This record gives sequence, C-alpha cells and structure tokens, in this order.
Amino acid sequence: MLADSLFELTSIAEAHRSGPLNVNDSLVAELVSATPLLAILLRRAEAAGTLSPTLKARLETLQGFKKAGVGPSRPRAKRRRQKVDKGKGVADGDAGMEMHIHKMSQIAVIQDLFPDLGSGFVAKLLEEFGEDPEAVIAKLLEDDLPPALAAADRAELLSSQSTIESLPENTTAPRSAPTQSQNLNLPQRRNIFDDDELTSEMTNLHFGKRNPAKTADDVLADRKTAPNKAAIMSALAAFDSDDDERDDTYDADDVGGAVDTAAGGEDEVDGNANEEILFRGWQADPKVFDRDASTRRGDPRGKLREVTGMTDEAIEGWAVMLGRNLRLKRRLEIKYNTGGGSDRGRGRDRGGGSGGGSGNVAGPASDKDTEAARRRKEANKGSKANHNRRDQRAKKMARGGFPG
Repeated sequence: MLADSLFELTSIAEAHRSGPLNVNDSLVAELVSATPLLAILLRRAEAAGTLSPTLKARLETLQGFKKAGVGPSRPRAKRRRQKVDKGKGVADGDAGMEMHIHKMSQIAVIQDLFPDLGSGFVAKLLEEFGEDPEAVIAKLLEDDLPPALAAADRAELLSSQSTIESLPENTTAPRSAPTQSQNLNLPQRRNIFDDDELTSEMTNLHFGKRNPAKTADDVLADRKTAPNKAAIMSALAAFDSDDDERDDTYDADDVGGAVDTAAGGEDEVDGNANEEILFRGWQADPKVFDRDASTRRGDPRGKLREVTGMTDEAIEGWAVMLGRNLRLKRRLEIKYNTGGGSDRGRGRDRGGGSGGGSGNVAGPASDKDTEAARRRKEANKGSKANHNRRDQRAKKMARGGFPG
C-alpha cells in the first residue's frame, strides 16, 4: 500500500518534470525537500522490519527530486531579550546601614534646637545618653556634659563609615512608646471634646432605651419630671386669645354673615323696637345704609342714629343682613304692610286667583307686580309640601354660620 502511494508520487513528479512547466515548482519536490517525510518512512520501516527492496528503491527515487540547498524547516528558536541592568536588586546590609532613618531623625530633632552642633557630635551625645534625645537636650541646656564630650569638637560632621561603626545593634528599630510613668511630667493635650458627655464616662453609652422596663404609666406617675403648675398658669395668663382674632368690622363680605335669623322666630322680630324704623328707612332710601364716610356724616344717617341709638357699624350690619336674608325681608314687608295687602287685593281682582295676576316672581325686582306675585306665593306656600323642608334647611344653615 505504501509502495503504491510512493510510486504514484514518483509518476506525478516525472510527468511534471517532462512537461512545459518549471521543474522546481512541483509539489512532490517541495514535499520531499521541505519535510523529513522520506527519512521518517525509512526509519519506521527499518524499525518494523518491513523495508523491502521495492520500498527502498522507490524512496531513493523520490530522494532524487529533492531541491538543492533546501532542507526540512525547523521552528525558529525564540530569541530571548537580554535584560538591561538598571541597578535594581536586593540592597546589601552594609549599604542599608549607611543612613539609618531613625538615628538621623533623632539627630535632626536635636539640631533644630542647637543648629551650631554638628551631626557627628550629636551622634556621640546620643550614644552617651542611651539614644534619648530628651536627655541630650536637657544636658545641653544645663551644660552638664562629660569631660570627654565637653572637650570634643562640636562642629564635627557625621560620615557614612562612622555612622555604620557607631550604630549599635539595638538601634535598628525605633524605641517603644513611653510608659505611663514617663508621661506624668508631660503636658496633657486637650480639645473641645474633652468635657463632652459621651467622652467623660463610657457608662453613659447604651444601646436602645435606658430603662426598657419603664412604661408610659410609670412616666406619668413620676411627678419629678412633671411641669410646674405655676409655670403653666403664668403661661396661660400671658396668653391673649384676641391676638389672633381677625377684625372684620369693615369687611362687607363678613358682616352679618353668621347671624342666626331663624333661631329666634317671630318673637325675636317682634321684640326689636328699632326694626320698623330701620326697615322703613331702608325702603325710603337704601343709600342711607352705605358704608362710606360721606354717608356717615350726612343728616339722614345722623337722624337714624339719634332715633335708634345704634352705631354706624350696627346700622350698616343690619342692612347687609337684610340684603342677604330674603325671607326676613319678605316677613318685614308683610309685617309692616308696605303695600302688600292692597297688592294682594288687586291681584285677586285682576287675575281672580294666585296664578291669574299679571305679576311674575321671576320678573324685575323693582316691578310692583313682581313684588305682589312674590307675596302671593309666600302667603300660599302652605299648600305645597316643599315649604317645611326649605324652612328646616334654612335653620340648619343659620346654625352652621352660613348665610341663609
């Protein structure tokens, strides 16, 4: 089977070589040149013991189509990029000791107070007094230095090598915080929250109610937190209920609006001695009841005040009430006989009944026939069922403060 396939490849390569095309553009030649196919077949046939003379001859024949200078292609090895040395790496122990941060910070603190001292001299002082900057500052202020340090050069600078040699092993880490006994002589810091209720005692902090078992009845029974009775009485005495009261004396829309005209009935109308005078004056000239300064200063208004003994506000309020209450107006017309009896008689003579007159209740208010028709309707309304309901509604509206 394999020998037949190799023979077909050889036949194709021979036909391509003898043809008009280029010899080197055959796929068979490219296959045997660029790939290790022939070598692999030969090696596996030898390993399996199946290499026959025919198979070997055909492999050698295909080997003759191999292009010169072309071998099996291999994947290119990935080229590693050479790293650039930037000088970064793990620091040496000696290099890290050249500048000890904690030691230099202590030296800087002392040099802030004594700028004339050199860093080397300050380092010697720290070594002498156990790496305590406060003790060094106290000795410098008291000028109480050991003789060896007092005679030393105070402007001596600190070199890197001397720093390494002078650093003890226990100075690689900062000292712990001072104890409570060391803080006794130090001033205490204060802020605005020192005397706060929550910061004064932690026992004042609690979650939820302070006393969960206390009920509302217990709170009411506890008279310690009850308000003082004298304070309540003084507050009530200082309260004036008239402060928020609206003055509607000169409000034309509100004067007489809440007058209950239906509550008193006929007795109240009869008992008012000034009612007839006011009504006849209103019938004669309604302008006498106007609310302006010129009317109040006029002679008709003055005579009306003198006869009735009422003020201008009372007279004007009565006129407003009369204009709003049509029922009262009709009653007064019937009571004081302002042409009502003769009109009814003429109406019956002309029309022969309540519906036969020439007047109309919906006609102009100034027309005499209209007034007569209204009076006839008022007198004969007892024959209809709606008059009782209307009277009761008028009483309810009057009690509620609405205009009737």
